[in-house]
Amino acid sequence: MRRNPRALGGVLLLLLAGTVPAMPAQSLPPLVVHHLRVGIDSVTLREFRASPLWQAQFAAVEAVSLVTGATRVRRALLIGRRSWLELVEGTGAGSVELGLTTEDGTRTARLVSAWRRAGVRFDSSAVARTVAGRSAPWYLRWAVPHTAGAMVGLELDVWHPALFAQLAATDSLPPEMADRSRALRPHFDPARFFSEVTHVTIAIPVEEIGPLRDALRGGGATVMDEGDGVDVVLEDGVRLRLIPAWERPGVRRIEFYLTQAAPANPSYRFGPTSRFRFGPGRVATWDFDLP
Repeated sequence: MRRNPRALGGVLLLLLAGTVPAMPAQSLPPLVVHHLRVGIDSVTLREFRASPLWQAQFAAVEAVSLVTGATRVRRALLIGRRSWLELVEGTGAGSVELGLTTEDGTRTARLVSAWRRAGVRFDSSAVARTVAGRSAPWYLRWAVPHTAGAMVGLELDVWHPALFAQLAATDSLPPEMADRSRALRPHFDPARFFSEVTHVTIAIPVEEIGPLRDALRGGGATVMDEGDGVDVVLEDGVRLRLIPAWERPGVRRIEFYLTQAAPANPSYRFGPTSRFRFGPGRVATWDFDLP
């Protein structure tokens, strides 16, 4: 078996106890997606972003500065109904981030405490969102520390309470109603196709799969072993399939649920090896590494 020295240590090997002991899933708030960041090759990303599909049809795109402590990054987020997808350049170290939360944001702190009791260390911080020169609190994050060579990052997130206090001034709902769809409603465009990601297959270094499996299973997610990989099913129905990258790491497939079906089920090619295909019905599939 060929090992990948670049990713030795993996994303979660700085857990205090080495692995996450099992926690009673019935006592934990179920995990759902807060956001997903996926790296793809530069040519494919450039062609997708230059296409009319990106610019006018697929999703509401928020170009924002995300500020975490002293770190500021400029990102383009594809805003869905309950979560967002972030596409970045790259298929190696740090190019995948699983941001998880709970449907009711007021219960996320309980989940963080449970993971800490199980031996998980976190780097906690607040993330601010800057648009048009104005900065405001956006969400709180608890990121699991990882080595510099790790491909996958894992974190627990919760929308900042100040966000819902601001929304209460305009939507007349109580600030304690801290659900995902309310947080994204001002930015989501139901006239465009993208509603949410439903299934992602990603090839990652084999050394990272075991720690991720243990952390997610211990945190209450449904995790099924699939050969040397794992199939993760979250409470909102999103499936994450992590397979070993015996050769080249990177995303293999992204599946989407749409706000509406696309007439005639069009298909697009971006870059030399990817195909974006609509249909049948209110679904779309983006396959990578095609001939």
